[in-house]
This record gives sequence, structure tokens and C-alpha cells, in this order.
Amino acid sequence: MGKKTEYAYQNQGKELWLNTPVPERNLENILYNKAYFTLIDQCARGKGTHMTEDGFINHLIAKDRLIFVRDDDSGEYFSVSWSPTFTKFESYISKAGINYQIYENITNGLKIIWRIYVPAGNDPVEIWDVCVENLGRNARSISLFTCLQMDCDGTETYCNFLFRSAMYYSQVNSIIIKQDAEFHSQNNFPYHNGFFTADRTPSGWDADMQDFIGSTNTIANPVAVEKGICSNSLSSRDTPTASMHFKLKIAGGAKEDTRMLIGACSDESMLPVIRGKYLHGNIGRDLIFDDMCNQYDAQMKNIQINVPEESMNRMLNKWVKHQIMYGAIWCRWGYKGYRDIVQNSQNVITLDAELARKNIMKACRHQYNDGFALRGWHPLDTMRYVDSAQWLIPAITEYVKETGDFNLLQETVPYLDKGEDTVYNHLMKALVRLHTDRGKQGLCLAFFGDWNDSLTAVCRKGRGVSIWMSMAFCRSALLMKELAEYLGNSEDAKRLGDWRLEMSQAINKYGWDGKWYLCAIDDEDKLIGSEENDQGKIFLNMQSWSQLGRVVSDERWKIAFDSVEKYLDSGWGYMLNWPTYTKPALNIGRLSFLQPGICENGSVYTHGNAFLMLALLERGMADKALKVWRDISPDNPVRPISCQTNVFINGYWGPGHIKKPGYAELPWITGSAGWMYYSVIEYMLGLRRGYNGMTINPCIPSGWESATIIRIYRGTEYKVVIKNPDKVENASVSTIYVDGAEHQINKPLPIDGGKHNVEVILKK
Repeated sequence: MGKKTEYAYQNQGKELWLNTPVPERNLENILYNKAYFTLIDQCARGKGTHMTEDGFINHLIAKDRLIFVRDDDSGEYFSVSWSPTFTKFESYISKAGINYQIYENITNGLKIIWRIYVPAGNDPVEIWDVCVENLGRNARSISLFTCLQMDCDGTETYCNFLFRSAMYYSQVNSIIIKQDAEFHSQNNFPYHNGFFTADRTPSGWDADMQDFIGSTNTIANPVAVEKGICSNSLSSRDTPTASMHFKLKIAGGAKEDTRMLIGACSDESMLPVIRGKYLHGNIGRDLIFDDMCNQYDAQMKNIQINVPEESMNRMLNKWVKHQIMYGAIWCRWGYKGYRDIVQNSQNVITLDAELARKNIMKACRHQYNDGFALRGWHPLDTMRYVDSAQWLIPAITEYVKETGDFNLLQETVPYLDKGEDTVYNHLMKALVRLHTDRGKQGLCLAFFGDWNDSLTAVCRKGRGVSIWMSMAFCRSALLMKELAEYLGNSEDAKRLGDWRLEMSQAINKYGWDGKWYLCAIDDEDKLIGSEENDQGKIFLNMQSWSQLGRVVSDERWKIAFDSVEKYLDSGWGYMLNWPTYTKPALNIGRLSFLQPGICENGSVYTHGNAFLMLALLERGMADKALKVWRDISPDNPVRPISCQTNVFINGYWGPGHIKKPGYAELPWITGSAGWMYYSVIEYMLGLRRGYNGMTINPCIPSGWESATIIRIYRGTEYKVVIKNPDKVENASVSTIYVDGAEHQINKPLPIDGGKHNVEVILKK
């Protein structure tokens, strides 16, 4: 391996700087509001998308954002984002910020700062600010050429390129790309067109990509840039571009600012209002940008930690919150997988309870009357994955514990197919469905798969069972039993307790393999995840969830976790299974066909590690939990390939990958962010929310002498200082003081809308 890429935090940790355009793995940032999102890398590459509440998609930006800078005296030019001209530079820094991206390029005596951000609110727009500084003494004639492929597709209209046109509209100083298919006039999708505009009038433009590039040139040397002039072309059916040419005369030591705006629109009549709203300000002074930053700062103040593990402070105080919010709004690039959006909603509660509530209620509307739920929506996915509906239970119980909004449980919500019911009964039906759909062992049927999407063949004949799903049933039954008892529903509480005990006994009878828990039992009673298998002998999730479902005994936990450490520890995180599948197994399905080391086939999947961390904290094993954090943290120096250090990664290709073990797969796109956040706040630091309020019971590592957390809960702010003078792992609480007065250890903290200083003293 070559030299590892180095990243640096700046601006109080709000920016992650990268001083090369060619890191080991691309630095990706996500910029978004409630109507638009884009994933953008260190060279300004990445798609930009508007999506409506109904799931209509407009891919405004197809891929690369390009600004060419041309010296009109010499004819030399370069790209601000380095690619695609690859011009030698004096300095190049890419700065990933909270909802913005900055490129700083010093080349040929010019310093270019290009800032891209998505403003707060509901407008599907992206703002560019470009500042060109002449570092020399003599005046220079400079041209800026933009190039941006804007297809405005994504919602299929059958050969949608046949309906597409683009041209410059001088009255609004904009290039507008139109997709005038009949479909759009028949559906509620007004923002299906796109625009590019600026606060300067261009000296020329091109709306046709081929005319901008030229018939024999490439995107690295467009003919318009080579010649220093655009052809003022329009586009009809062909590939559209938003290319504008701006001429600047810059004195020695002076700067020139230009603001540009990209967005979705219905037609040109909208542009005067949009331009008036956003085309004012620059990098030096921008109230819109400041307002966006202030909104994020206010949102993130809800919980702030200061612990000895610096990566926790950096990630959980800022970046992971932004990651969780993205997941709750956009899930996975706008695709709303049921388990994904519900888990994201569970963990966004402390940041935006209203958003969590909205998502939870929408998820209830995508549950069938028989208790089952869709695989996902946007687009609708009716594959019969067994786990979808049960995720509602932890999400809604945590929401109620956080907000005290018990009224939600009695609100009536329709089912997807027929009828309606209270939210509480939606939850009960999810468990009734799972309890009904059991195999001969009394365990939950696997259907097309469980949390592990790739276990697609276990239950082809309708008999195969999932050990993980059975354990997750036990956890959900425990959570619902707690809620039923609090509400005084004694019959439900007893039934849920009986079901959980029955399932737990079946798991331990049929699911224990001697040294760990099985993964599944197929249609023909063959064991999966067993020592008798030649591949896929042991799986991680079932060992973690044996604790999360309160299924495992102390003796079996020790045996199972010893096996996890022996077989699944890669040194930089725990693999989902071992050995990886290297040949197809028809009773497994897709998992056995995956390349070794990727996704569910032997990768270090962060979500699975997050489950393990929570299980370890429940067991009081804080030092092992901290090891999990360090292993899967993106800044782990042991991992063979480095990656950006600010957000959690979906997973790392495992040791069994033939080419790039340790490669970070999909930054930002992971449910693990919320689970890691939950584990640290609620279990490691121990600020545990409940129906009556919040109690404190930390489980901190042995090396921590103290830790501090500021937490706003139901309108009351607490500054909690935890002291562990003996540096003991999982030290028990000796005394709690609230505003200097001793407080009963198990009693909830006061909820009065005020501010309280809380001191927690731990003992051996």
C-alpha cells in the first residue's frame, strides 16, 4: 500500500480538509434540504436530485460540475476542481463542511475559491459562489466557463430524452432545461424542469453539450474553452448542458465574485422570484449561508458530549447528527427502504421529533392489515422480507419515551390495503404476524430474508426459519410488554411475556450450535451458520441479538462472544460471517453468490458492529464496546485503506476480498450512525430515556476518569458530569447530585423546563 491519505479537521471540527484530489478513496460529502440532495466528492463530481413527497424524481445534475478558468491573453486554462484537465497546481484543498463544500485551487497565479451549498428549507436549489483572486501585480483578462450536464430525468416517461430541450432565456438570464412529457401534465410534478442562472450576464452560452465540447474534442479540452467563445447553442433531444461564459477583468491583487444557482422549476415564470431570493451575497458576506449554518448549529446543540475518546466528540457532536438527519429525510439516495427509514427515524428523535413522527406515521400507512409491511416505498417494494414491521416497535417506543407524546399511540392510521387502526394496534399486529408465521420449531419463518437482505433462499418452500428474526421478535416483545404494562394493558403484557418466553426457549433449543447461535434452518432442516458447514460457519448478528433479545444465558454469552473474537475479528472490525462464501449454496441464496468480502459476505459491516457494541454495553463490557468503536471508526489507522474520517461508513470490504480489503463502501449511507449514537448516549454515558422521564446509569470504559454531556430532554436542559475516580470499567453509580442536592439513583431527573447541573459519582 502507498502512503495513507491524511485528513485535517478545521473550523471547530465543522470542516474536513483534504489536500489532494486523488486520495486512496474519494472524499464524499452530502448536501441536502427537504427537497434536494447531492453527493459530491473532492473533485465536484456527483449527481444532484430533486424528489417530491410523492416520489417523483428530477435528476438535475447528471454527474460532473465543471468550471474552467481561462487566461484570455495566453489561452491557457484549467479546471477549478482539477478534473478533467488535471492541470498541475500550486495548492489544492477540498473542504467538506456541514452541508457545504469548498474547493480552493491555486494555479497559474490565480487563487480560486468555489463554494457549493444547499440552503435550508424546501427549495430544490444548489448555490455556487466563485471568487477569483489575482495573486500577481498586473491586471489579467480571465474567462470562466461553466459546464453542467442537466438531463432532468429520473421519473421514467418512456424515452424521456425525446421530450427534452434546453435554451437560454435572456429575460431571466437563465438556461432552462425542459422535460415536457405528457406524463408531467397529468401528475402532480410541477418541478420537472431545471435551470442554471447567475448574477452576471454571460457573454455567451451553450445549451447543447456537443456544441460546447466540439465534435472531435473531449470534456478535458472543450472547443468553447479552447477558442474562448461559446456558440450560443440550444438543445433539442440532445444532451443538454448549462454552459455560460463570463469575462472578468481583474486588477493585480484584486478579487471578483460570481454567484450561480442551479435548481428545479416548472417554467421560466418562476425564475424572477427564485433569482430574487438567492442571487445576492458572496463568500465574504452571505446571509443565506449564515442562516443555514445557524440552523444546523441550533439543531446540534440538543446533545453535546465531551469524553476522552476524541473521535466520539468530533463525530457525535456534529457530523453523525448531520448523517442521521440525512438518513431520516432521504434514507438511501431517496429510496425509502422500510427498515432503513424506520431505524433512521428512531435515531433522529433528539434532532427533529416532528420529522420522526411524520416518518413513523407514514411507515404505519405502509403496513398491511394482517400486520406485515412492505419492503420499502419510493419505489414500492412488495418483496416479503420478514423484518419490516417489527422495526416500528423500537422506533415508536423510543419516540414516546423521548417526547412524552402518548397521544400518538391512540391516533388512527389506515393500513395499506384495507381498514384502519390505532398506532398501538399497528404495533401489536406486527408481533401477532410474526408469532403466527412460525415454523415447526416455533421459530419465525424467514420468507425472502430478514435484516440480512441476501439470505434469499432459506425459506423458498415456506419452512425455513430465521434465528435472528426470532431474537428480534423477543426484543420487540419485551419493548411492547413494557409499554403495555405502563399503559395498564395487563392482558397484552401477559400475552407478550408468554410469547417472548416461548420463543426464547425455542431459540435455545433449536438455535444453539454448541459454540454459537445458528443463523437459520432451511426448508430441509439443514443448519446455516453451523460448525458443520464448510463456509459461513458463524454469523455475527445472532450472537449480538441473543443479548439484545435477552435470550442468552451468561454461560452461553461467554462461549458465543469468545467465538466471535476468535473467528470474526478482522483487526479493524468484526466480519458479518466466516468463512466467506466462495461458491454458490442454493439453500442460502444471493449471499453465497456475492464476491467474497463485500456486503453481507464476510465484510466488516458497520451496522452489524453497531449491534454488537450495544450488546456489549448491555452486558457491562464497556472496554470491549470501546474496542468496537475504535475498530469501525473511519479514522482507524490499522485498516489497510484509509477513508474520510467524519462519518460512519456502510461497511469495509473484508479480509477475504481479493483486491481491496479494508476499502470503505458507501460513506454516509448506513443505519449504523444512529445505532452508534444511541449506544454512546443512552448506554455508555447512560442517559436513559423512559416513559416517566430520564434516569442515569453509565457503562463507561476503564480508562475514562470523567465524561460530560449536555442533554435537552422534554424542554429541560441537563449538564451531566460523570466522575469515575478509580477508572473502573462499568463502575456502578454511588451518588447523584442535582444542583448540589443528593438525588435518588433510580429516580428520573426533574422535568421543569429549566437548567440543571447533574453530578454522577461512580464507585468500584
